Amino acid sequence: KESKKDFLSLCNNWILQSLTLDEFHNPRLLYAEHPYVTVDYLLDNIKVKIDIVLYFDLDLEFIKKNGPITAVDRSPWHGCFIRDELNSDQKNNVRLLKQFFKSCYSYGDKSAVGKIGFIGYSAELLIYYFHNLINLFENFNELYKKPLDYYNRNEKELSKIVHFQNDYLIIIDPIDKNRNVASAISEKAYKYCNQKVSEFLKHPSPDFFKIKPIPEINLANKEDPLLSKIYIIELQNTNIKIHYTINRDKLYSLGESIKANGEKEFSHVDRFGKIIFEVYFEDEKNQYNLSIFCEKPYISETYIRKGPPITEEKHTVNFKRKNPEYFEKDGYLWVETMRDYSNFSDFLKRFVKDKIPDNFDVLNISTAFNTLSSSGKKQ
Repeated sequence: KESKKDFLSLCNNWILQSLTLDEFHNPRLLYAEHPYVTVDYLLDNIKVKIDIVLYFDLDLEFIKKNGPITAVDRSPWHGCFIRDELNSDQKNNVRLLKQFFKSCYSYGDKSAVGKIGFIGYSAELLIYYFHNLINLFENFNELYKKPLDYYNRNEKELSKIVHFQNDYLIIIDPIDKNRNVASAISEKAYKYCNQKVSEFLKHPSPDFFKIKPIPEINLANKEDPLLSKIYIIELQNTNIKIHYTINRDKLYSLGESIKANGEKEFSHVDRFGKIIFEVYFEDEKNQYNLSIFCEKPYISETYIRKGPPITEEKHTVNFKRKNPEYFEKDGYLWVETMRDYSNFSDFLKRFVKDKIPDNFDVLNISTAFNTLSSSGKKQ
C-alpha cells in the first residue's frame, strides 16, 4: 500500500510534470498493479503509445530468494536472460512466433480468443525451451501435458505448489521459480492456436503469419441455426479512467454469473442448457461486447422440482404445506413449479440490468442478427 502511494506521488509530481516536449500528447495516469503513466508520442505523423512504469531495482539473487516486490521488478532481468540465452536466429524465431499468435488473435491482454492470450515473454521462453519455431510447433499439442521448468522439478513436485494447481499451461520463469509465466494464458487461446499450428504443419504458408482484421459476421442468412442462439450485449464504457483490463475482468465476471444462473435454476434443475461466452472489446472506441451462446433459448414455463424423501417427516410436512399440489414418485415428493423465465432473452435483459457495472451504458442486447455496432459483429 505504501509503495502504491509513493508511485502515485512520483507519477503525478515527477513523470507527468516532465512530459513537456511538443511530441508528447495526452499524458494520463492509469492503474494496473500500481499507478503508471501512458503518453502518446507523435512525430512525423507516426504515433507511438509509451507506458512509463516504475519498479524496484532488485538484485537477481534477492528476487530468487524472496520474490519481487512488484511484478515489474522482474522485467529488467527477463530482458537480460533473453539477451544472453537466445542467439540472433532464435530471436527472429521469437518475432515469428509473436506474429503467429497475433494472427490467431491470441496475443496479450487484448486477446480476442479467451481472456488473455500468449504474452511476449512466454513466446521468448517457448523458443528458449524448444530451440526453434518448427520444433516448438511439432510439440505444441503436448504443451498442456508437460510443464516447462527451468529448475527441473517434475510434474508431481510442481502439482504440490498451490498457486500452480489450476493453471492449464506451466512455463516457469527462470528469474522466479515461484512464478508460472503461463498462468494467465487462456485455455481457449491455447486450443485455438494449437488448431492453427496443426493446420500450418499440414499446409505451411506465410498466410498463417499475416495479421488480418477480425471479419464481421455475415448476417445475411437469417436461417442460420447457430446465429439464432448467439446473443450480443453491446456496451459503451463511460469512464475512460478505468483501465481496459479492469473492464475486461468485470465482463468476464458478468459472463460467469450469466452462465451459472442461466444453466441451472435455483433448485439446480437444468435451465437454458449449455452457455458459452466470450468478451471482445475495442478500448480505443470504448466499445465492449459480451457474446453468449445459449443452447436452449426457449424452454418450458414450468419444471418438476424435487422435494425431500418421503421418509423425512418434518421436511415432508413443510413441503406439503407450501406445495399442496405435490405428488410422490421414487420415494420423493415432487411439485410442478413455474419458472421465473422461459425466454433466454428476457432472462438476459433482466440479469444485465441488475448486474452491469456502473461505468457501462447498455447500447443493445439482442441475438446476433440484430447487432448494431461494428465491434459487436466481430464476435
